[in-house]
Amino acid sequence: MTPMMTSPDHMYNVFDRTRSMIDIKDIEVITPIGSAVEPLSIEELCHNSASNIITQAGSKKLVVTWSGGIDSTLVLSELLKIAPKEQIVVMMDNNSIREYPEFYKKYIEGQLETREMSFYTDDPLRVALKDGVVVTGHLMDPVFGANIYQALPEDKLKQSIPEFLKNLNGFSQERYKKSINACPRQLVDVKDLFWWLDYTLNYQSEQLMWLLEIEEMILDKNLFHFGAGKDWNNYAVSTPAEVKWQGYDFNYYKMEIKKHIQKFTGDENYTKNKIKMPSWRHYRTDEQRFRDKAVWITTDWKRGWLS
Repeated sequence: MTPMMTSPDHMYNVFDRTRSMIDIKDIEVITPIGSAVEPLSIEELCHNSASNIITQAGSKKLVVTWSGGIDSTLVLSELLKIAPKEQIVVMMDNNSIREYPEFYKKYIEGQLETREMSFYTDDPLRVALKDGVVVTGHLMDPVFGANIYQALPEDKLKQSIPEFLKNLNGFSQERYKKSINACPRQLVDVKDLFWWLDYTLNYQSEQLMWLLEIEEMILDKNLFHFGAGKDWNNYAVSTPAEVKWQGYDFNYYKMEIKKHIQKFTGDENYTKNKIKMPSWRHYRTDEQRFRDKAVWITTDWKRGWLS
């Protein structure tokens, strides 16, 4: 609601993968943005992600961090289609069951191994790495669009890009224009712009979030994000926000994913009424966060903390 910029280079947890709006030379792009192409279908993307993770895991356990939300339910649904049940472990807590009790009763309870997930300690994840790989639903948010949609009124989201820019100061206009021009396809409106900003600025932060906390984790070796990879990035860039989230009713957010889940579960009510819920890990205090979380990580997976 206040889009003027002051010091975008110093925004916490922001890294511009296009290097157009914010170019921090010391930070390397792990996964480049996608290209404007004819993307794979949701069905193909999901099947390929699940197959790749299973192949990489080999005989190790597939430890799925299931919150009960849309993304982690997608992950579990896809793995259940092709992986042996005895290989799948569901890391969850009581909130996971409350968020999607029907799925828990039908597919997890008494059928899959479960382990307790804590949002306040890394210990369950460290234990998971001893005999398995951790699989998350991360990166689907930047692929499909920012949760900020929920906070903005329809008239703001409908604004054209020129309308959005005209009331900003010169510095802000310049920075936004650099980012807008870096998109491989033409952005349609503010709704599309917010997808683009979240996709370019938040993706790598989400990619590294748990790796900054747990030294034993290595991306794409024992930690797999379901929405990762070139094909998902191509889908993200090639597909306008209006396709990913039709209209302005928040129930339609990630509708393509919910429809795909319904093919597995048959749960029409979930498809029509499930909305995005926050499921990030939390910390007891800021002191604990700064003490326990690395502030940088190298491309050979060494970590550094505040002294």
